[in-house]
Amino acid sequence: MAIVGIFRQDPTRCRFWNSLAKYNWQKIKEEYIHAPDEASRPTLEQLAETHGCAPSYLREKAASENWKVEAERYLQTVSNKRQEQKSTALAGDLAEWDARCYNAAKAGLILLSSRLQGQIEDARKGNGSDEEKAISYQTLDDMAKALERLQKIGRTALG
Repeated sequence: MAIVGIFRQDPTRCRFWNSLAKYNWQKIKEEYIHAPDEASRPTLEQLAETHGCAPSYLREKAASENWKVEAERYLQTVSNKRQEQKSTALAGDLAEWDARCYNAAKAGLILLSSRLQGQIEDARKGNGSDEEKAISYQTLDDMAKALERLQKIGRTALG
């Protein structure tokens, strides 16, 4: 008799007892708690009507077992997982963007270095007039500014 009393207090502990239950309380509870969002959650009255149980008893059962709290926790967990997935996807996109910016800065630095080297070689070879041989201050200044911008882009991309 004592064992039967335990199962009546917590019928989920015994499959036999569950099979004797008139209603599948676990299914009803899951329908309420595991709704994808608050708007699609069935009301207790709707569940009572769907499963043929008394609305007043269902309200009492839901209140005593804290279904509302469990439902809120479930929604919060789902929301946290969605946010985590969004963050992971965004982090991947940002990493890809940073890599592209870094590679563009790197390519720009290579191009700038090549052009500067070409200017220096032309000046050393002595091709052209003295004016053409010398690298103009404006050209050097433009290249230095471009170099500075490319370095800034590369550093920003690297974090």
